[in-house]
Amino acid sequence: METASNLIKINFIYSDETKRINDFLLNKPNNVGCLNYLDIQHKLYKNDFYQQVPSDTVITSYLIKELHQFFNNGYGTLYYVLSTIDENTIESIKKYMLTLTDKEILFNMYHSSDCNVNDSYKLFNETFTF
Repeated sequence: METASNLIKINFIYSDETKRINDFLLNKPNNVGCLNYLDIQHKLYKNDFYQQVPSDTVITSYLIKELHQFFNNGYGTLYYVLSTIDENTIESIKKYMLTLTDKEILFNMYHSSDCNVNDSYKLFNETFTF
């Protein structure tokens, strides 16, 4: 395993309830990155002159921009809130992240105890319940 400075931790967060996610994220350290699809959607909606919900394409573009900033700024940990635990979606996100750095990435999942994550735990190095 690589040294801590060469290791990036990506902590995926999943719950059916937004409140549980927000409560969990209140306890995260301030010196880590955080990406939340719903927060981004809300931010873009509030900044739109016509108050239209942004398309998935616009939100994805924003997420990609934020991922680039995370990796360029050298943060060691990112909390990434998932809107789904679809295997293809998670694998695509992981593959894309791996293209952004030469460092080793540790992919973890935190999920609320009421969520049925089925076999998706196999996609992560470790899984935790909150």
